[in-house]
Amino acid sequence: MVTAGQRAKADTTAMPLSKQRRQELAEMFPEAIRHMSDCLGRAGNNATHDEIITAWFEYSDSLCAGWLGLPEADDELLAILLRHLPGRKNSTNGFVVTLIPVDDDSNDVWLPLPNELLDALGWKSGDMLEIAGGTNQIVLTKKASIP
Repeated sequence: MVTAGQRAKADTTAMPLSKQRRQELAEMFPEAIRHMSDCLGRAGNNATHDEIITAWFEYSDSLCAGWLGLPEADDELLAILLRHLPGRKNSTNGFVVTLIPVDDDSNDVWLPLPNELLDALGWKSGDMLEIAGGTNQIVLTKKASIP
């Protein structure tokens, strides 16, 4: 359980988490981190504590909070974690990546493609991709290779 004092101490800006800050959060929320790790493990996904801390911090920050309490339902927790863990392969959902905002006023985003995905598909830097989207997924198709 997160106390009001812990919430206040956990508030930070949207800057990337330093190693020291991740250690502080690990000390403040060990039960939450252990529960997230167990939830991922039961679903066949593994992540380091640093990755879990960073993912949950990014999720909390996206809702203008320092560190949110965990949802009661593990399926909801798992869905949140998979959306925020970087470059995770999920056997039922393909690859889960986090979009990275471009630092301008365009609302454009970068789509990081994990090396494991690129290797599996034989794609390389410079290949042209076609993007088709749905509500919670996108489909990438290779259009052409650039020598």
